[in-house]
Amino acid sequence: MDIQIGEGYTNLDLRNKDFSGQDLTDCTFSECQFAGSVFRGANLTNCQFDRCQFNNSDPDEPASFAWANLREAVFSHCDLNMVAFNHCLGYDLSFKECQMQGADLSLGDFKMPVGNLDLAALTITDCNFSYGNLSNTFLVGCKLSNNRLTECLLDFADLSDADLSDSEMFNVSARNCKLKGADLRGASFNNLDLKSLDLEGVRLYYNQLPALVDSLHLSLEEE
Repeated sequence: MDIQIGEGYTNLDLRNKDFSGQDLTDCTFSECQFAGSVFRGANLTNCQFDRCQFNNSDPDEPASFAWANLREAVFSHCDLNMVAFNHCLGYDLSFKECQMQGADLSLGDFKMPVGNLDLAALTITDCNFSYGNLSNTFLVGCKLSNNRLTECLLDFADLSDADLSDSEMFNVSARNCKLKGADLRGASFNNLDLKSLDLEGVRLYYNQLPALVDSLHLSLEEE
């Protein structure tokens, strides 16, 4: 079936469809199946996806949104495990309460130029983004709170002033990652390296300091 701009669709089996280059602006999808579907270069501006499945099981491959326009799109309560979003245009893209293990958002463009400044907007909240990839992304000031980010790739990501509060960040890879001014209050981590990361202005609770000191191989003791 043909998907029409601005229309709503519920409980459809759209697995293994090729939507490459199509204009799906303002569409809404609820409880639809998309495993194996390809959205390469599609225009999904302001699309809404609620309780949709993008990765079921073999033999279907995960869906791919590589190079798609996802500006102002929203994914809520969706299964996005292993789904590719690399190189997407995603200013104001949102993921809420989704399963995103192994999802790839690397090299995504989440910026909007305003005068001489680049503003970034990406929201990932209450998601399982373990083993996910946010490397080589500009995410200054973005909201990425209350997520599971275990073994997430953050290499060369700019997370300055980002909200990472209450997130689980064990064993992340953060080579050349910028965290200056980020909100890490309530976050749990075990390998943020004071020697290699710019943590100036990072917001923390006092009880998180021992985890940072571990990277210096020091021991905190009571007087």
